[in-house]
Amino acid sequence: MFVKVFNYLSYYVGWLACVYGAAHGISEVGVGVAGLLVLIHFVLTHTLREEIMMIIFIGALGTLVDSFQAASGLLVYQGRYASVTWLGPIWITAIWVLFASTINWSFEWLKGRTWLAVVLGAIGGPVSYAAGERIGAVQFQHGFVVTMLVLAVIWSLVLPTFFALAHRMTRIKSA
Repeated sequence: MFVKVFNYLSYYVGWLACVYGAAHGISEVGVGVAGLLVLIHFVLTHTLREEIMMIIFIGALGTLVDSFQAASGLLVYQGRYASVTWLGPIWITAIWVLFASTINWSFEWLKGRTWLAVVLGAIGGPVSYAAGERIGAVQFQHGFVVTMLVLAVIWSLVLPTFFALAHRMTRIKSA
């Protein structure tokens, strides 16, 4: 139980560190906090190989989703990966890595509950971006309402897809 609570809280601590760091031009601080929290997660997990695979896979896919949102002009993030303007910033990848660390732990109960993942994605995804926008880490380029509606559609598809992929990865490992 402690590990699940720690996992849940560490995601939000890391999220805040990444978003506040990005908003204040010190995204490396948030990335460092996220990295430390993921290392602690690795120490606490008993399925290290599975967790590393999950983090790499979901971290990369999540970064691509956010990169698409930036490349499409929907969002403008503070910070960039070097001179690559279409790729989401490193702090976004750090958030995705943290999120991936929750899939088999604090959010494991969401696996196999597709409709709940759709609803939570449609609500939770946009709310996270709205908080990030309010803090100053991201800008909405098409107004608040339009951006929130587009994000709701995107995240109602992304979240259940990621949990389905995680569920499948877990089944393949145990087969």
